[in-house]
Amino acid sequence: MRYWKTALWFLWAGLASASEADLQIENAWVRAPAPGQPNAALYLTAVNRSDHPIRLTAARSPAADRAEFHVHQHAEGMMRMRRVDDVLIAAGDQMQFKPHGHHLMLLGIKAEQLASGVQFCVADESGAEWCAVADLTD
Repeated sequence: MRYWKTALWFLWAGLASASEADLQIENAWVRAPAPGQPNAALYLTAVNRSDHPIRLTAARSPAADRAEFHVHQHAEGMMRMRRVDDVLIAAGDQMQFKPHGHHLMLLGIKAEQLASGVQFCVADESGAEWCAVADLTD
């Protein structure tokens, strides 16, 4: 049954996706959350192959109750994590979502959805979406 749900999710995601030529998602991964931990960070490289900037404004994943863009910033001698409303990727540029920087925060992890990787989508301000699967690592 799990494979059926995964296949349907990809079919839906494929129908709802924007042109893959505009944005490529590469090297997506999630560190497996510790037992009892309800949240996890997802990392990736987003490559803008278009001739216009792409402003990512939303994210979602069936593996979590919600997904948000976050960033770590050094402030007052401490590293702090905060939510950001959007992420701008310049035309022809790329952005790395990496530890101690920008990342996609998965809140309310659904452990049963993690077995075959973490499916997720990011969307721009027009609602166009790009979807991928992040590898689950220890």
